[in-house]
Amino acid sequence: MTANDFGDMIRKVVQANRTGRFSRSSQLSLGELILKLEAVQHKNLPVLFDDERYRPLRSLCSWRGSYNELAILYAERVLVDDDRFLITTDDLLKLLKSAVGRKFGGWKGGEYRMHRGTPVWIVYEPGGAAGFREDNNTAVVGVEERIGWVVIITASMRY
Repeated sequence: MTANDFGDMIRKVVQANRTGRFSRSSQLSLGELILKLEAVQHKNLPVLFDDERYRPLRSLCSWRGSYNELAILYAERVLVDDDRFLITTDDLLKLLKSAVGRKFGGWKGGEYRMHRGTPVWIVYEPGGAAGFREDNNTAVVGVEERIGWVVIITASMRY
């Protein structure tokens, strides 16, 4: 067995472990998040997070915790508390749909293609791992349409 064979074997075991944990979790995949946003009745509503201190940005990146997973970037509300920075449901939906099949660069290199089954996280900066939950692993777990806005529900999630 070569070093490459051994490395491939380890990667397959780690990926199988992650796939099992993800399938048993409440974390949404890219495809599930798209479906939930498509179900929103008023697509012109702004999107906020369940933690109102933060706002989603119009940008996606490869998640640093695992480069083959997707992240929505966010900023502190005090830095972007201006209507120019609001992203509507329709804007976010277009952004997420554009990620299906697209390659994103990993923090330390490589390219990773996202697909409808890709888990979705929240991060502070491109390639970052800092979510706004205590353990920094902030996963997207739901979407709620409320009066005046759409809320992305998040939770701390073990990778």
